[in-house]
Amino acid sequence: MTVEFSLNTDSVPEVLINGESVPVVFCSYQYITCGLGGGVNLIIATVLTGCDNDLCGVTQSVVCHNNLTGETYFQ
Repeated sequence: MTVEFSLNTDSVPEVLINGESVPVVFCSYQYITCGLGGGVNLIIATVLTGCDNDLCGVTQSVVCHNNLTGETYFQ
């Protein structure tokens, strides 16, 4: 599975899973610290997956993007 995350300055981020755009339903920003060391900037997008049409079941999944490393991962 490949996950891509693109930030847009005037709208919600674009999330692609296996090359297909998925709808973002919620987006948040978090700065997480550990002890006295530096922190990590995370942008977390809740997306809808597992849906081919309006009548199917929908699963909410979370995509996290680390602004410092550029790493994107899927939960």
